[in-house]
Amino acid sequence: NALRRFNIYQEVLLAVTYRALRSCGLALCDAFTFFRGALCLHTSLGQAAIALLASEVSGNPFAGILCFGLSFLTRNQASRFANYSAGNLREFWGVPLLWVQTLLLW
Repeated sequence: NALRRFNIYQEVLLAVTYRALRSCGLALCDAFTFFRGALCLHTSLGQAAIALLASEVSGNPFAGILCFGLSFLTRNQASRFANYSAGNLREFWGVPLLWVQTLLLW
C-alpha cells in the first residue's frame, strides 16, 4: 500500500479537498498555493495549542500570549516553514498534532 508506505495521507486528503472545491467552482488559487495555505492553517493550529498549553500549565492567560509572541519572534529558528522547498516535510504535519495531543492530554 503506497499510502501507508510513503505516509502521504495528508497530501491525498488535501488533493481530494482541492479537487472537490475546484469541481464546485470554489478553488480561487492554484494547487501549490492551496497546499501552502492548508499547511499554514495546520501550523497555526499547533501554535494555538502551544499558547493554550502554556496558559493551562501556568494558570495565567498572559503566559499563553507571551508564549505565542516568543514563538512568533523565533519562528525562523524554530521551524523551516519559511523555506518553500521544505513544505512537504513530515514535521510540518506531525509537530502541530503533537502539541494538540499534549494539550488534550493535559
